[in-house]
Amino acid sequence: MITLNNNSTNSFFNIALEEYLFSNFKNDIFMLWRSEPSVILGKHQNAYREINLEYIHRKGISVIRRISGGGAVYHDLGNLNFTFIQNSIEGKLVDFRKYTQPIVDVLQSLKLDVRFEGRNDLKINSLKISGNAEHTFKNRVLHHGTLLFNSDLDSLRNALKVKEDKYFDKAVRSVPSHVTNISSFLKEELTIEEFKKNIFNHIKFLFPDSEEYMLTSNDLNEIAKLVEKKYNSKAWNFGRIGNYKFINSGTILNFEINIQMIVQEGIIKDLIIISDFFDEFEKEKIIKSLLNNNHDFDIFLEIISNIDFGIKLTVYDLNKLTYLFF
Repeated sequence: MITLNNNSTNSFFNIALEEYLFSNFKNDIFMLWRSEPSVILGKHQNAYREINLEYIHRKGISVIRRISGGGAVYHDLGNLNFTFIQNSIEGKLVDFRKYTQPIVDVLQSLKLDVRFEGRNDLKINSLKISGNAEHTFKNRVLHHGTLLFNSDLDSLRNALKVKEDKYFDKAVRSVPSHVTNISSFLKEELTIEEFKKNIFNHIKFLFPDSEEYMLTSNDLNEIAKLVEKKYNSKAWNFGRIGNYKFINSGTILNFEINIQMIVQEGIIKDLIIISDFFDEFEKEKIIKSLLNNNHDFDIFLEIISNIDFGIKLTVYDLNKLTYLFF
C-alpha cells in the first residue's frame, strides 16, 4: 500500500486526484485530504435539486460531481476526508464496513461511542459524523468518506437545504440526516491535524509495509488536465440532469409567480408561467426565449436580464426572478 498526505485544499484538484489514482495506479492506496467549502454531488444526482443555489452563489461555494454514487455532501476545512483505493475480487468489491473499520478504531481509541449505521454512515449518539460512497471498476474499488471534525454545520445545512417537491424525476436523492462534529464529543482537546496524524499512524500499524508517495510533476500535470477537461466543466457538474418536471412558486414585488417546466435531457421543452406580474406579451416573450435552452442558471439570468419589462427591475429582482426557475 502507498499513502498520500494530500495537502491541497482545492476541491476540483482533490476530486480529480481520486479519479487519477484510481485509474492510473495499480497499488492499494490510502489518502487523507481536506477541501475548501464545496458541495460534492453523487454521480447520478440532479445538481440543482440537491443544492441551495442562491446560498451557494452568495458564499462562493464550489459544486463538483464525483464518480461515485450516493448523496451530496458538504466539505470545508473542518471536515477530513479519507480515501481507500484497493484491488479486490469482482463481486466482492463493495464493503462499507471493511473500509470504515480503521476509522472506527481510531474514533473508539478516543473513547467515542461511534457506530456503523444504515448502509454507509458512521454516527455518534445517532448523529451522523461520516457519510461514505464507493465506485468500482473491474477488480478495483474506490471508497471515500467524510469525517465532520469541526465543520461549519450551519453552512452545511444551508448549502444542502432545498425546497421539497420542486423537482420530480428518477435521479438519486440525498437522504437528509442530523449531523454533528466529532470534536463536540472529545474528552480532551484535539486539533484536526492531530486527528489526521492519529489516523495515519493507525493505517501504518495495519499496513506496516506501506510507503508514503509524493505526487510527481507528471502526476500534477495529468491531474490538472483532468480538472480542466472534466471537473471544472459545467457540463460534468451540472449537465447530467436527465428528464424531470419542475414546479415552483414565489413572489416578486408582492406578485405571486407560479412556474411549471418540462425538462428533457437538460433542455426546456415546455414552460407555463402563471402570474399577474407580467402582461401576456411579457409572459410570451419569456416563454419563447427560455424554451429549447439548457436549464442553466447563467443562461436563464442572461435571457431574463435582456427582456424589456414594463416595470424597471433591479439587479436584485432579476436575480430573484431567475432563482424561481431553479
